[in-house]
Amino acid sequence: GEKHIHISSSFLCDKDELKYGNCEDEDLICYCACCDERLFIEDDSTYRLRDGEYVCQSCLDNKCTLCECCDEYVWNSQIIYDAAKDRYVCDECYYD
Repeated sequence: GEKHIHISSSFLCDKDELKYGNCEDEDLICYCACCDERLFIEDDSTYRLRDGEYVCQSCLDNKCTLCECCDEYVWNSQIIYDAAKDRYVCDECYYD
């Protein structure tokens, strides 16, 4: 009853394909830059950061922040509080 994709001959559901499958197609599969979890690029729970790295939902929630200026997710270490505008922005927006 699980969602099924046709990216390999294994006929595994999405969840099992990520865990046990052998697909390494770079157009479909990526790895979280933080925890190294295997992810589908087009999945709703996979996010691409401003620098092009992919992260899973858990790492996005715990290790990343949305810049209030450019609306891009960046690592928490790249966020700066802009007191003059009372908002959190990425280092690129802050120094721009």
